[in-house]
Amino acid sequence: MVRKQLFLRRDQERWLKEQASCSGKSEGQVLREALDAYVEHTRGQRSEWDGFLDTLAKMPAGGGQRHWTRDQLHERSGR
Repeated sequence: MVRKQLFLRRDQERWLKEQASCSGKSEGQVLREALDAYVEHTRGQRSEWDGFLDTLAKMPAGGGQRHWTRDQLHERSGR
């Protein structure tokens, strides 16, 4: 096991102490079980960020072919 230190809100601390007391488990064991449950619940779920990165990866390098020249761009901007 690896030792970790974290900050809890007061309500989280009260919940943790209550869970440990009622179950006869240590606070560390309650936290490990809660983390295991979270990992199992979220396993296989993809975030919106993952979808965005997939979309970017499918785009052609350089963003595709442009249909304007540098001079045309400068003409439109008034340079």
